[in-house]
Amino acid sequence: MVILATLLVETKLKLELTSTAYTWHPNDDLDDSDDDDFDHAVSQALITTHSIINDKRYSLPCTYISQHNQTLLDMLNHYSTISHKRVQGLVCMTPKAFEALVLQLSTTVAFQHITNSRKVRQQVTVGLYCLGHSGNGGGVHDIAFACGCSWGSVDAWSRRTVDGLSDRLEHSVQRLYGTSVTSWYECGIRYNTLNAA
Repeated sequence: MVILATLLVETKLKLELTSTAYTWHPNDDLDDSDDDDFDHAVSQALITTHSIINDKRYSLPCTYISQHNQTLLDMLNHYSTISHKRVQGLVCMTPKAFEALVLQLSTTVAFQHITNSRKVRQQVTVGLYCLGHSGNGGGVHDIAFACGCSWGSVDAWSRRTVDGLSDRLEHSVQRLYGTSVTSWYECGIRYNTLNAA
């Protein structure tokens, strides 16, 4: 429809330009010439085009609606009441497991300086999302865009989440086996070296 309106106005403009009796010649004196006919025809064509477009409702007034950017944590909170599968798609675990993990990670050294539980949840959410999606072709820029935070936050919060998970692993191995993860890892290397010989 817009193309049809443009063609209509273009045809009208051509007719108006060809209907003007005055034609300019290079030998004419420019001070005495009256070239307002061309400007008037173009102005009329633009006004006609604008009127046609407005009448056909192709141009609607733009109303700016202030909207709060939805973060990954907001989506997680919303999805936890609707669908557990969507939560698993974001953080690769059920809502109950996520809440238990956040509670455990909030007591680690990596998160001990953060007193606001919402901030801990947000950082763990971004960290787990990054760990679950970084291998699927999503870089830090894509993850930051999806999470609603900066690239530096994705990097820092992912490191903090991994540090907290490592601390929890160290604590669990120490409690279960009475030894540290490093000594447990070294025993595995020695065992593999002895079996290889």
